[in-house]
Amino acid sequence: MTVTAAASTPVAGDTKRAYLVRLGLAKDGARGRFSKDGIAALAAVEGFVFADATPAKAAPKAPKAPGAVSAGTSRAARNVAALSGVKAATVIGERAPSPMDMPKRRSETVGWVVERNALIAFTSCSVKGGCGKPVSRCVCATGPKAPHYLDAGVAGTPLLLVKPVV
Repeated sequence: MTVTAAASTPVAGDTKRAYLVRLGLAKDGARGRFSKDGIAALAAVEGFVFADATPAKAAPKAPKAPGAVSAGTSRAARNVAALSGVKAATVIGERAPSPMDMPKRRSETVGWVVERNALIAFTSCSVKGGCGKPVSRCVCATGPKAPHYLDAGVAGTPLLLVKPVV
């Protein structure tokens, strides 16, 4: 196929596909990859910036000062930072602090509740009405609490830290 000199020069505002359609190397409205001939024709017009050229990547944001808590930091991470002195993860590449990063407050890892003559073990404080952290790292003033889904007389009460004899 012969290409005229006028058609071989891209026009300002041309997209790559529109240019190749004028050359007869692509179909109008088609999608997908260009043919080898089309890629070679695009390479031949080096220095021309097409309208659909990909923009340059933005520069990465500068990391914040270590220990600073940003608005994007989760509430749990802010609580951990405030209670334990562990810095909140704000620098790119750091992981967010977990409840396991907090110092242990007690050596017991299991709390016990007696409900309907049955002994039930829990490894974390109740999320509803408590802190939701593991028993050994619970920050509630009264200690780890029983979950809300238990009987009304037991729900929300402090867990027993020594296994009772039933």
